[in-house]
Amino acid sequence: MALTILVFLMALTFIGVDYVGKIKALYPTTSLGLMWSFSGTWFKTMLGLSILTTLYGHYVEKRPLV
Repeated sequence: MALTILVFLMALTFIGVDYVGKIKALYPTTSLGLMWSFSGTWFKTMLGLSILTTLYGHYVEKRPLV
């Protein structure tokens, strides 16, 4: 159950970041568009890595989620 909720929240977060990332379409070659693209990608990467390490700790190292 916790894994399902985690996947759902992660998907919503990624959709939200991509939706807000539409600002890049308004400024495709400016520094604002490039900064948003970089920061959005960095945020999604860090979120994905933190979830992967949490799942590893829970399932492999048998640590509780709470």
